[in-house]
Amino acid sequence: MLKNSVDSSLVKIGRIHHAHKKYNIFTSTRPINKLKQQILSLNKDESKLLSGSLCSIKDNIATKQEYTTCSSSSLRDYKSPFSATVVDLLEKHGSIVIGKTNLDEFGMGANNSYSHIGQTLNPMYDDNKDSETFLDADKYVPGGSSGGSAAAVSAGVCDFALGTDTGGSVRLPAAYCGVHGFKPSYGRISRWGVVAYAQSLDTVGILGSNLEIIKSVYNVLNQYDTKDPTCIDNQVRSRITALTEKLTSIDDAKKINIGISTDYLAKGVTPDTLATIELLASKLFGSGYNIVPVKLPSLSNAVPAYFTIAYSEATSNLSRYDGVRYGYSTIEAGKETTEDYKSFISKTRSEGFGAEVQKRILIGNYNLSSEKFQNNYLKAGAVRKKLTAEFNSIFKLPNALYTLDVQGSDVHSPTKVDFIIAPISASRAPKLSDLVEKEKSDPISTYVNDAFVIPSSLAGLPSISLPWYSNSEKYPVGIQLIGQYGDDQRVLEFAKRVEELNSF
Repeated sequence: MLKNSVDSSLVKIGRIHHAHKKYNIFTSTRPINKLKQQILSLNKDESKLLSGSLCSIKDNIATKQEYTTCSSSSLRDYKSPFSATVVDLLEKHGSIVIGKTNLDEFGMGANNSYSHIGQTLNPMYDDNKDSETFLDADKYVPGGSSGGSAAAVSAGVCDFALGTDTGGSVRLPAAYCGVHGFKPSYGRISRWGVVAYAQSLDTVGILGSNLEIIKSVYNVLNQYDTKDPTCIDNQVRSRITALTEKLTSIDDAKKINIGISTDYLAKGVTPDTLATIELLASKLFGSGYNIVPVKLPSLSNAVPAYFTIAYSEATSNLSRYDGVRYGYSTIEAGKETTEDYKSFISKTRSEGFGAEVQKRILIGNYNLSSEKFQNNYLKAGAVRKKLTAEFNSIFKLPNALYTLDVQGSDVHSPTKVDFIIAPISASRAPKLSDLVEKEKSDPISTYVNDAFVIPSSLAGLPSISLPWYSNSEKYPVGIQLIGQYGDDQRVLEFAKRVEELNSF
C-alpha cells in the first residue's frame, strides 16, 4: 500500500495554483476544497493500493469531470462522456486526480511548445520556487509531449502523473525535469480513452518522483482490458510470466549481462552525457555485472521510419476532427448558409489545428499517397520489423509475441543481454531562448534526441528514464534502461539496482 500523510498531501495541493501560474502546467485543475475533502476521506482508508496519492493526467487522456482538449483549439470545449480505463483504475485504488496537464498539441512535439495555451516551463531549473518571478535565464524547456506531467511531478504538486509515450514523450520530459519516467511494453496498459496520435505506438506511461510510486502505479494499471483491442490478453501475459521465471535473478550480478550499443552513442552526444554512460558502465562492471557490446544496425534508420509511420497514422486518426461530429466548428449553429459549407471542413481544420499538427497531417497524407505508399510507408514498416528482429536477437528473453515455445527457450546465453543502457537525450534540457533560435536556424536539429528514444517505441519495448547525478554537476542526466518486450517487472527491479549505484 502507498500512503501519503494528510499534511504532505495538503502541502502539495497548496502549491498547485502558484506552480501553474509560474510554469503553465495545467489545462484545468479540480477545486482545492474538493481535493481537501478527498484527501481527508481517502487517507482514512488503508485498504486501497494508492490511498491518498495525488496524480495529474495528461490532457489527451479522457476524464469525465473536465474537458479533454489535447491542448488543441479543435477540442477546447470537448468533454468526454466517460473516463479512460487508466483513470478509472487509479481512482478505484484510491488515487486523487488533481487536474489535466499541458502537452504539445495532440502529443506532437518534444518541448511542450506546441500547445494552444502556451509553453510549459521546467521547474527543476528554478532555484527560487517560492518566488512569483521567473528570470529568462532560468527558463528551460520541460521536454514533450508529456512536459506538463513531468513539470507537475518536478514542481512537487503531485506524487505521480500519467503521460503518453509515442516516441519518447514520457522518457524525454522525465530526463529534462529530473524525475522518473516509465514507458511499459506496448499493450501492457490499456489505451481505451486515450486520444489516438499513432495507435501502433501510443503507450500510457508513468512519471513519478521515485521508483516506488512508479512500480505501485504500474501494478495497478498492468491488466488486460477487453475494451482495448491493442491490450495484450491474459494468454500472452501468462506466456511472458513463464518465460521470465526462467531468467536469472537480478541479485545474481555475475549472470546478468548489460548491453551497450555504440549505435546509441554515435550522433550528437555531449561529453558529459557520454561520460555519464561510461561512469554507469564502470560502476555496473565494478559491481559484478557483465558489460556486453551489442550492435543494432537499423538504429540509423529508426527516426525516418518512426516519423513516416507516426505521421501516417496521425493523418488517419485526426481526420475525424471535421467540425461535424464534435470539436471546434467555424459555423455557428442555426446560422449556416450554402456558402459556408463550401469551405467548411477546410476552414474548421485550418483554424482548429496548430501549425505543427497541420504539417504532420500534410506529410502523413504524402506518405500515404498512391505514389509514395510503397516507397515510404511500406519501407518504414520493413525497417520497424528489422529493428525488432535485431532487438530479439540480442536479448536473452524471447519475445513472447514471436514464440510459443516456453520450455525450449534458452535464457542463459552468455553472449545475449538482459538489459541495454543508453542515453535518453544528447544533452540536458535546453534553455527556451536557445531552443527558439535553434528552431529558426536549424529545424532538423530539434529531432536529434529522437534517435535515442524512438527505437524502443518502434519495437514496443519497456524503457525507463532515471535521473543520474554526478558529483560535479548540479542537475542530473537522464539514463535509459531498456528491456525485452514483456520484461517490465525486471526492468523496474534492475532500475532500483542502478539507482543504488548512484548513491556512492
